[in-house]
Amino acid sequence: MGRRAVRRRERGVVLVLVLWVFMTLGVLALDFSSYMRDDATATLNLSDETRGYYMALAGLNRALYENNRERLRNQPGIPQDPDEEGVDRDGDGEADVTCFRPTGHWCNGEFGGGTFAVRMAGEDGKIPLNVEFSGEENGIYMELIKYVVTNLVRGGNQTTGVDNDTDEQIRTIVDSILDWRDCDKEARLNGAEDDYYLGLPRPHRAKNGFFDSPEELMQIRGVTPDVFFGHDDLPGLVDVFTPYPRGKELVINAGQITPEVVRALVPVFSLEDAKRLLGEEEGGEESAAGPEGVRDFLAGELNLHVPGLGEKVRLVEPEVVRVEARADIHQTRNQAAVVAIVQLGGSDTDLPLVLSWLDRAPMRSEAPGAPPPPNGGGPS
Repeated sequence: MGRRAVRRRERGVVLVLVLWVFMTLGVLALDFSSYMRDDATATLNLSDETRGYYMALAGLNRALYENNRERLRNQPGIPQDPDEEGVDRDGDGEADVTCFRPTGHWCNGEFGGGTFAVRMAGEDGKIPLNVEFSGEENGIYMELIKYVVTNLVRGGNQTTGVDNDTDEQIRTIVDSILDWRDCDKEARLNGAEDDYYLGLPRPHRAKNGFFDSPEELMQIRGVTPDVFFGHDDLPGLVDVFTPYPRGKELVINAGQITPEVVRALVPVFSLEDAKRLLGEEEGGEESAAGPEGVRDFLAGELNLHVPGLGEKVRLVEPEVVRVEARADIHQTRNQAAVVAIVQLGGSDTDLPLVLSWLDRAPMRSEAPGAPPPPNGGGPS
């Protein structure tokens, strides 16, 4: 009886060991299947992200190609190639105008089984930082910088003065921008040169030359995140200033101007007022004033504050544009975007020149949701 009892106990131990082995194998199999599933999902996400990137890249190149082709067709004295006369999709007997133009509106297209959206806007719709320093131009430029920075720092309340701290901040930012931009190493009264910047926890030198990007303004003495990025209804320096073009006459292009720049130039306006002036209010109609009316209004307003500045408000064809392209694929998280700052060509031999490139651009909050291209001018 004793031996039989021992054998029964041994059989029970073996059964428990077998159950533990199968349980361990089951956990390993479940973990392996979960790993394989995650690996397959990651591979699919990488595939979608790569497709999205190249769809966005194709959209950007399509926009530049069509825009350049249309500009060449419209140049006087350029022989017209019959193959470059455009396409008449709406049957009105005239070549359709391309949707890809520097209007600031999204334009949709298709490529590789997916969709992309592209937006082109003139960079000269902002205030240029790198104007030519000479004579009267220099004085107007300095007054413009002071006027804009004052409006952005103090906000829309123009009925009261500013306190001492705010006034000091304004004078510090203005002088420091001018010190960063000029070519000497002598600091203005409230400005900063190498001796200040090299004493910071993260030392760097003053540029003493052209701005390469608006992000350089974050390194300027006195510029805080609120001033750089803006807040509430108030735009920031990054929304208002541009480093393009370089070394040319000061011009504020009323045909490309943005609501944020209008808000900075006309402090009594809210951002909605600025959008209404430009006809960009959501659900609204085009501006009744038109580009000429916007130009005349801004010229009159600016002459009141900075004499001579109104003559710098003009209507000109954009020379430098910001091109944003994004692709829409199956998963929202895998959408891709690219951004380029491009100098447009000016003759039959000048091709677009990329001045700045952001390969993996952050996705903006607004959806591309562009309406159908006018006159069938977009890609089919």
